[in-house]
Amino acid sequence: MRKSKFIHCIDSHTAGEPTRLVIDGLPVIKGNNLKQKTKYFSNKLDNYRSILTGEPRGHAPMHAAIYIPSNSKKSDFGLILMSALGYADMCGHALIGSITSLINSKKLSFKKSKNLIKIETGAGIITVTTNWNKKNIESISFVNQKSFSIKEDFIINIPEYGKFTVNFAYGGLWYIIVNSKEIGIKIEKKNLNKLIIAGKKIRMKINSTIDKIKSKIQLPEKFPQTLFFDEINSKYGRNFVTSDELGFDRSPCGTGCCARLALMYSQGKIKEKQNYIQKSIIDTSFNTRIVKVSKNGNILPEITGSAYITGINKIYLDPNDTIKNGFFLYT
Repeated sequence: MRKSKFIHCIDSHTAGEPTRLVIDGLPVIKGNNLKQKTKYFSNKLDNYRSILTGEPRGHAPMHAAIYIPSNSKKSDFGLILMSALGYADMCGHALIGSITSLINSKKLSFKKSKNLIKIETGAGIITVTTNWNKKNIESISFVNQKSFSIKEDFIINIPEYGKFTVNFAYGGLWYIIVNSKEIGIKIEKKNLNKLIIAGKKIRMKINSTIDKIKSKIQLPEKFPQTLFFDEINSKYGRNFVTSDELGFDRSPCGTGCCARLALMYSQGKIKEKQNYIQKSIIDTSFNTRIVKVSKNGNILPEITGSAYITGINKIYLDPNDTIKNGFFLYT
């Protein structure tokens, strides 16, 4: 095996959701800035997305992040974020995982006193705080770009669940948001398949009638993900995010948490600076809060979570392998 054939990665998980950070071994990604480099990668090198995140080397929830050295004083570095869904402007768990991997592997060199990092993403510059416990990274906090919700409730009717209310919010990605009580399915491991099926049916219903949703904000061509939530109390909640391409999120979902905060604020259920812990179906959690609210009701959310390195990976492409570029299978 020739050395040049290896793609060097650091694998991690953030609250259970995997990230594969690429640090070396890819072809040259052309472009003068992150936006141009992302466009070039998606147009010319998209096979590497399935190589990195698809089977047989990856699996449905796998996300990849490509480390891009910065050529601007505005940021320390950039990340191209991708998964089976395509290319994401922002992904909270992948951001946390990538920074943790860079620091713990000593690939990112900076003084511990400099606990603020500026990262360029498709959503813009994300400000990150590294939280230390003596010599170890304990957690990562980031302030996302603006998040918002469509205030109007939308009522749908699906025979298995009857009539119920859904909402729509954006936290870096668009989400259909549903209170799990509305369909009578609690967010628990034993209900995993029921939630996946319900999420799919809700997306099919909404995306087939998307032109009926009244909104002053431009909506996506389709909503890619369904976010179910349980309201535990005023301090805790539980999320479960599912999509056709990614299956389901093992973490509380970073951008999903941001969308959830935006909806909660529009409904008067949370205040600025109020801490709110969002848990996952496997009981991992993110600490979340709103750090700023604009006059039009948009929020700037902050997410805090922890990640852990799971492996140092050398991905190899055998030229004789007929499926060396990987593949995605959707249920």
